[in-house]
Amino acid sequence: MRLSHIWASVAAGAMVIGAPWVAAQGTGEASTAAVAQTSFQLDAFGGGDENGGYWGGAPSVTVPLSQNLGLQIDGIGGMASDSVDYYGGAAQLFYRDPQQLLLGAAVTGLVVDGETQFSVSAIGEYYLDKVTLEAMAGFNSGDLLDGSAFARVGFSFYGGEDFRFGGGVSYSDENKLGADVEMEYRIAPENGIALFASGAFDKNGDLGLAGVRFYLNDMKGQTESGLPSLKEIHRNLGRRNIFLASSSVVGTRFIGQAAGALSGGDGFGEIQPVSTPSSSVGANAAAAASDPLSLVTDVLNSVLPTTDTGTPLDGVPVVGDLLGSVVNLLSPETTRVGDLPTAPGALANLPLVGDLVSLLPAQGVPALLGSLQPQFVLENLVPSLLGGLTDPATLTSMLGNLGTGSLGNLLGGVLGDVPLPSPLSLPLASLASL
Repeated sequence: MRLSHIWASVAAGAMVIGAPWVAAQGTGEASTAAVAQTSFQLDAFGGGDENGGYWGGAPSVTVPLSQNLGLQIDGIGGMASDSVDYYGGAAQLFYRDPQQLLLGAAVTGLVVDGETQFSVSAIGEYYLDKVTLEAMAGFNSGDLLDGSAFARVGFSFYGGEDFRFGGGVSYSDENKLGADVEMEYRIAPENGIALFASGAFDKNGDLGLAGVRFYLNDMKGQTESGLPSLKEIHRNLGRRNIFLASSSVVGTRFIGQAAGALSGGDGFGEIQPVSTPSSSVGANAAAAASDPLSLVTDVLNSVLPTTDTGTPLDGVPVVGDLLGSVVNLLSPETTRVGDLPTAPGALANLPLVGDLVSLLPAQGVPALLGSLQPQFVLENLVPSLLGGLTDPATLTSMLGNLGTGSLGNLLGGVLGDVPLPSPLSLPLASLASL
């Protein structure tokens, strides 16, 4: 089926299904606008997959078109598989009632090492109190995948003003089943700065990324808390960048697999290797396919160094590795982040990232890492987190305390007696006082 026929079919179907519903909604006045005001967002990230290092940036701008219609333009660019450049853009047109749901369509375009790829999809969200249900379905066409269908369903859980955890499962003609997860924490609400970490997994391998996200908007004073929460931003301003939110079907994981094929790795869609892939790559893919849980463990090991907690939790798959990493990071014996034991591909070994970390003052870093003890983590933080999974109030309280008390103390410990250039003193002092 030709790309033009696919796009026409999807557009016609969306109009037939959605027109009566939208018309009915238009008879009453919406509680709030689809997009409260023009807003901007910028993501910067780095990590890696089975094909090598991965880094890039992803800007987004969202504008209101009418009371119920909004438009978001996304971009992405960077390097995958160590040396393959990529860039692309997307447009998301949607009808949204921030109290109920979102319906729309998205078009993406990518260029990976000179090879072009396009997609068209229907998108939807349904809003509960602290949970957003997500859905997406469409087609890919181009030099990488031609006439390939895909779908994804997922969720986002908002555990307080500044914390979001999300995940989803996806299906595509090329990868069959896949999964993705992301955790986001806004460390400086006043300045719109958040940290995030994400993973995408399928039968061919996995991608792990970590980065910083900047929200540039001016909804201050328009919400109950004075500052918009992450949930209010995502439901009243911009959506997440589609290349990060739908990693496996049109985004970062898709790009990584295409870049790997173009650089001589395993074949992907229309890009097939000229010669037999190396035995090591094939063995790793076969091992990952036979044990899906190892995909998650591999991502954790590639992002954080691991050690033992000395408790029965060490025997729990994935959880033991993650808690062991936390214990190692918070150990008072650790002098520098760059000196931590690292697995291949760990953050401290990444170009530029590791170099910047190694420049941190030796006096400030132990104050940061040693201010929380392993015993505290095992006896207080972990039980609180586990309790928060069933009691949202607990998680909300914990994150609130982190933002208003612990974070300021940690930043104060890092700054310590280290002299700072005068232009940086004021903003850093302001950040430390959060």
